[in-house]
Amino acid sequence: MVTTTMLAFILVAAWAALSNVRGADIVTVLDKQVADLNRYLEIMLSVEKKPNMSLVISTENYTLETFESVCDEVRNGASILLDVSSPTVGPLLRSFARAHGLVFMTIMDESLVLPSDMDDAFFIQIQPPGSVMLKIIADIIAFDNLTNIAILYDNSFNLHNIPRRIVSGVLSHHIYLEIEDTGMTSMMNSIKELEIENVFIVASSTNAARVLAMGSQNLPLYKEMNWFVVTKDPSVKCLLCTKEMRVVLAGGYQTLQQKINYTNYLKSESMHFRDSEIRIDEAFAYDLMRIFKANLSLKRRAVEIDGCYGNKNITNETLRMNAGIMTNLSDVKHEGVFGPIVSTNGYIRQKIKMKLQKVIFRNGVLEELKSLGHWTEAQGLNLSNNLKSLIREKQKKTYRVVVIPDYEPFIYREKVFDNGTETRYEYKGLCVDLFKEIAERLDFDYDFYESEDGYFGSLNDDGTWNGAIHELIEKKADIAVGPISVMSERENVVDFTVPFHEPVGLTILMKKSKFEYTLHRFLSVLEPEVWGCIVASYFLFSVLMWLFDKFSPFSYQNNPDRGAGPEKRIFTLKEGIWFCMTSLTPQGGGEAPKAVSGRLVAATWWLYGFLLVAFYTANLAAFLTVTRLETPITSLEDLSKQQSVKYGPIKGTSALIYFNRMKEIEEQFYRIWKDMSLNDSLDAVARAKLAVWDYPVSEQFTKLISRMYNPNTTSEAMDMVRRGELALIDDRSRNRYQVLTDCNVEEIGEEFSRKPFAFAVTQGSPLRAQMSNVILELSNNRYLEDLTNKWWDSNELKKECDRIEDESDGISIENIGGVFLVIAIGTGMSLIAFVVEYYYYKIKPLKEERLYKMRGRTNVSRIRSEVSLDNVDVDRNTSRTPDCMNTMTLSTTRSDSSDSCVKFSSGNTASYRRSKKKVSNAHSTSSHCNGIANGINGRHNNNGDHRHSNGHVSNGVTNSIFTYDSDEDMSVKYPDLHDPERKSVFSEKL
Repeated sequence: MVTTTMLAFILVAAWAALSNVRGADIVTVLDKQVADLNRYLEIMLSVEKKPNMSLVISTENYTLETFESVCDEVRNGASILLDVSSPTVGPLLRSFARAHGLVFMTIMDESLVLPSDMDDAFFIQIQPPGSVMLKIIADIIAFDNLTNIAILYDNSFNLHNIPRRIVSGVLSHHIYLEIEDTGMTSMMNSIKELEIENVFIVASSTNAARVLAMGSQNLPLYKEMNWFVVTKDPSVKCLLCTKEMRVVLAGGYQTLQQKINYTNYLKSESMHFRDSEIRIDEAFAYDLMRIFKANLSLKRRAVEIDGCYGNKNITNETLRMNAGIMTNLSDVKHEGVFGPIVSTNGYIRQKIKMKLQKVIFRNGVLEELKSLGHWTEAQGLNLSNNLKSLIREKQKKTYRVVVIPDYEPFIYREKVFDNGTETRYEYKGLCVDLFKEIAERLDFDYDFYESEDGYFGSLNDDGTWNGAIHELIEKKADIAVGPISVMSERENVVDFTVPFHEPVGLTILMKKSKFEYTLHRFLSVLEPEVWGCIVASYFLFSVLMWLFDKFSPFSYQNNPDRGAGPEKRIFTLKEGIWFCMTSLTPQGGGEAPKAVSGRLVAATWWLYGFLLVAFYTANLAAFLTVTRLETPITSLEDLSKQQSVKYGPIKGTSALIYFNRMKEIEEQFYRIWKDMSLNDSLDAVARAKLAVWDYPVSEQFTKLISRMYNPNTTSEAMDMVRRGELALIDDRSRNRYQVLTDCNVEEIGEEFSRKPFAFAVTQGSPLRAQMSNVILELSNNRYLEDLTNKWWDSNELKKECDRIEDESDGISIENIGGVFLVIAIGTGMSLIAFVVEYYYYKIKPLKEERLYKMRGRTNVSRIRSEVSLDNVDVDRNTSRTPDCMNTMTLSTTRSDSSDSCVKFSSGNTASYRRSKKKVSNAHSTSSHCNGIANGINGRHNNNGDHRHSNGHVSNGVTNSIFTYDSDEDMSVKYPDLHDPERKSVFSEKL
């Protein structure tokens, strides 16, 4: 090995000496680290004759020496400057090539290329194959959904220079660890502490073998880990692997014909390499030289350089030559050893193809080598036999999960079984539903148990933790499930998943302020006893008005002729009640009593009423004003100013942690200010500036903490809130849920100290990335939105609460409704009075008239039926019945006025007539049948006979007119209607 290396350097030196004499077409600047990793690369780049190439070895520590060597090479004649140096040397070389009219090619990762470089017309960027190979890692991670990854690397892939973006676009928990000779043990300890499950070794075969050996010897769970090796070397050996080691090896895939051509090249007379191992970087250099040889026909040209740091005037001939080079390399299609090489718009890259193999070492011996498939950048993984996974089968794990079951609706406990000796509970809530979905997708089991103290976790004064955070720190639990606030001090000791709930601040929960909405609110201005006295005095003065007017000799009803006014008013009891009522209104009481005594009573009532109305109006205004001035508590500042209600958060919650931290900050500010104020080294001017503030801290939180009351549990806090004894300071989400399910509480104040909710895991646990991936996926699928709707908007415990009117802006209809009720009652009483009046003066008289009519028709019909049986047709008294004198038989004559005339042939003629006409019409009707008598009992005639001649009955509205014959005649004919004890009984009964 030493002889071969020495010979190579001798050949390089000799060829360089010859090149200095005749010049070169392409000057190559090769980084020494790359040359050390690829021992054939120097000779391959320097001995090539077509095109003629020269080589300059560069190091990062000797940038100027490298630049001067390149300048000397270019002075001898060159057309292309090929850069395979470090990022610190490359920018200087690019400026030099641009200044002297050279075509500049760089083999560099695209992340290191500046936008200004791409604008150069004579710039070609060549993508190194290692940058393409790294993309297989992201595809493997996504294929097997890997997380908790460690990427171990050396300088073979230049990861110490390029950005570490191997797993960009794939959400996973990963770390980068550089493989160093002195740091192997610490690297293994980091993998052990972080519980790494997947290890990617991106290194040379030598360093990969060292890492595998250390892993098999130092990691107890190495067999359960997944090992991946990505290397540019053809194979990996693990002679020091004392135990079984399973590895997935990703290396270059060679096409058969190109492999044969390259192997023959290595064994050719010009190279004489005994080692025919094919390394990717060396094969890529070989392919580039074949491309240059096939596409470039360069003429030797001399570049006149006065100094390396000056600018040269570029001739048109140089520009034409450069344009020809760019044209020839603009459309390259070359079949390389590890895949085709193509160029597009000044960009050359290899579409490298990689093979995947499963390798098993046992006691340092390769026991199994199996092909798993291949990979390309365009198609990704293409595994053999429909392989579902590249990792070993994992046994289903069971994790211990600590919960805090007192935080509805996120998590709470519900009893499902109780037989007296055994009680079983089931955990429910938004967090439980989400965690079950995560466990199902990640395929693991879990055991719930409750935190011993029931707290989420806070930092004690002695530096220890309590609650669920303590369980995670002590490794008693793997996961903490609940609405755990993400706080900086907690992040120092545990890891949090991505938040599953938007940031939530603190608010205040209090008993709902209730206003008594009563229709008689305007009556509550005065006490019931006062109203009783007012009513009693009202009736007393009404009676006095009646008595004084009735018994006073000077009243109008006792002395109507003395001094009568325009209104002649007699104060009866009804009139006195009306006078006292109207005197209390703007309408006034009307005419006052005539007597002096009555007027004194009225004046006393007026004065009393004036004072009463004034007192009522003043009290009503004060009553409503006080009600509107009773502003409720609306902020934390309002709480600190009052003493009637206790306030504070529940013990162990993030709210209490917040107040304690704010108190500590206030104390620190005070100490800083005091130390500055008492500093003797300050001059008078500086001290005067500090004296602007007597005390720069308001001590708001210090005062709040000193007055706070902290309930032990949520149930205790809610009982006190419902009784109006506590203003609970808690997370807005929990306060909002209490308002949603309890109409007796309300949430007040604006949010402050907003923090998101997330699950917590032990520090460095792979579960953090795994659970975060699932949470993000569920968020994109709107699963979290559905959960929120389930436990909030569609919660079966949700109650519809009555809306509370805001009395601070004005009087609501609920309070003034009694005034409108007075109108309704007064209108109703008026309607009742109207109905009564209408009945007695309209309906009742009509009913009485119909009753008289029915009785009269009944008796007359009876008379007609009996008279019709007689054959008497003699009219003995034709003078009294002029309308019926010519009628010899029984006949009945009706007129339009409903008059009836009946003739009897038994010797006396009787006539019966009835009319519905008014009194004025009745007289005209009576002249038709013997006239109208003044009474129904008739009159005495001149002969002293008591007979019914005619009569009418009047009720003041209508008249009923009757005409009869004598009672004696009628009593003979109808003896059952005759009463001998009375006169004119027949007519009365009729």
